[in-house]
Amino acid sequence: MNQRAKGSATWEAPLLITGCARSGTTALARLLSTHKGICICNEYSLYWPPVLEESVWHRLEGMRADNPPPEKIAVDGQKFWTEYRTELPNPVSDEDVREWLFQKSQTPLAVYGDKMPYLYLDNIREIVTRFPKVRFLLALRDGRAVVASQIRQYRLAIASGKQPMRWMCEKISDAESIWLRSARKILEIRNSSPAPYLEVRFEDATRAPTETAQRISEFVGIQYRADEFSTFIESYKPVNADSWRMEIPEIESQLSPEFITALRQLGYS
Repeated sequence: MNQRAKGSATWEAPLLITGCARSGTTALARLLSTHKGICICNEYSLYWPPVLEESVWHRLEGMRADNPPPEKIAVDGQKFWTEYRTELPNPVSDEDVREWLFQKSQTPLAVYGDKMPYLYLDNIREIVTRFPKVRFLLALRDGRAVVASQIRQYRLAIASGKQPMRWMCEKISDAESIWLRSARKILEIRNSSPAPYLEVRFEDATRAPTETAQRISEFVGIQYRADEFSTFIESYKPVNADSWRMEIPEIESQLSPEFITALRQLGYS
């Protein structure tokens, strides 16, 4: 691929969404992508292969059936994957994969990016080394709600006769590690950030989606227009942020001291 697409430097200043799993990263990426100028892919590992020996091409090939690209890139998912395999035969560089995706865009875009819980967070300094203009949205959610979600999904899987996924946990002591490892990284970034970042709390998005959209638009450098963020604003519904208290009332008594401390440091009382 010799001809570089006009404006492709946008790929060199990506907006990456990361944070703890079950903290709203998927909704954040999907709803931001309803803005005409924003396109966030869903866990394509465009800026950090999940395994160092695995290319972005292999990552997308392995998940093509169950993770369609955003509609701005391809309305017809089947056609997209056919073109992907014929126009980008392996081996191909990660740069060319990103470039190819850019060229498939159906509309001029101001912001490109990808969403990946924890992986981008854990490798943030290396990503910054490779892409010095990168920016991050760090999704935050009350860790007690995250633990409750893991246990809830575990119980639902068992009740339906399905094999629980790896992130689902039966016990509070097992579930807390997922949130805690992300909390450690976020606190580390707060202390010494290698790149521009904006924290986006799930609770704030559900309570004040308009203000959340305004903060994000300012952070990424696009003019805020209510009509362009209408789906984002309308899709976030108020939630009972303390529902975990009724669902699993014994959570707090079984959390580790480090977990409780991290909650307080991140502003959760």
